[in-house]
Amino acid sequence: MATNPFETLGLPERFDLPPGAVERAYLSRIAGLHPDLAPGGADEGETDRRAAALNDAKAELLDAERRAEALLSLRGGP
Repeated sequence: MATNPFETLGLPERFDLPPGAVERAYLSRIAGLHPDLAPGGADEGETDRRAAALNDAKAELLDAERRAEALLSLRGGP
């Protein structure tokens, strides 16, 4: 199963998400990956994967069609 973009950004699974809420959630989570803020010994490859997942989730939730497809998929639809 594909990753859950709502879970990735810590947002509720609903269609009517304001773009500002998506942006705020993204910025909050991506800031935690900054090298100056990341916990010591963070694996650079893992940090890159997490940043990519956040970028993908943001793009998916900001696009209404992709957001609807994600919701359908999460609920067992086509």
